Amino acid sequence: MTTSPTHPDDDVDPIEELLAEALSIIEIEGLEHGGLQRFLDDHPTEAAELRKALEALDQMQLLEQRPDAIAEPFCEFVIQQRRQSPRSGE
Repeated sequence: MTTSPTHPDDDVDPIEELLAEALSIIEIEGLEHGGLQRFLDDHPTEAAELRKALEALDQMQLLEQRPDAIAEPFCEFVIQQRRQSPRSGE
C-alpha cells in the first residue's frame, strides 16, 4: 500500500480560498462593478459565510478602497524620468 504525499494546500479551508478570491475581485474591480456579487452568485452554498467574513473585514475598515494606495511610495527611490525605448523611436 502506498501513501500519497501530503500537500500544503490540504489543510486550507475552502472558505478561506474563496475569501481570498473574493478579496482579489474587490482589489481588481472594486465594490461598485458587480464582480463580487457575480462571484457570490457562483458560490451559493458558501455565499452566506463569505458575506459574513466580508462584513467583518468591512467593520474593521479593511475593505476601504483607497484610490491613492498605488501612489504611495514603497521605497526610497523616485522615478525621475522614463528611459527612452530603443524600439519606440522616442
